[in-house]
Amino acid sequence: MDDRKPRRLAYRPNRRQAMKTSEYMVLVVFVVAGLFSLVSSIGNFDWFFSSRKAAVLVQWLGRTGARFFYGMLGLLLIVSGMAFFLTGYKG
Repeated sequence: MDDRKPRRLAYRPNRRQAMKTSEYMVLVVFVVAGLFSLVSSIGNFDWFFSSRKAAVLVQWLGRTGARFFYGMLGLLLIVSGMAFFLTGYKG
């Protein structure tokens, strides 16, 4: 008779488990940051584009290029946040 214990399989989390509150918060931060970036690029706010970090992109790409970049960044953040929310992706 075999006295060995049965071999345990590696833990594989179920992808259909409910997301935790912290994961929802990350997705909310993605969407809010995306909205902020998108609204700032559409509104062409001086206070946003004259900030120290945005000014670097304005110097490299020009004001119109920086607006386009921040608009696309905002759309990317919103779409990825919503896609992860709808699919229930767990990283």
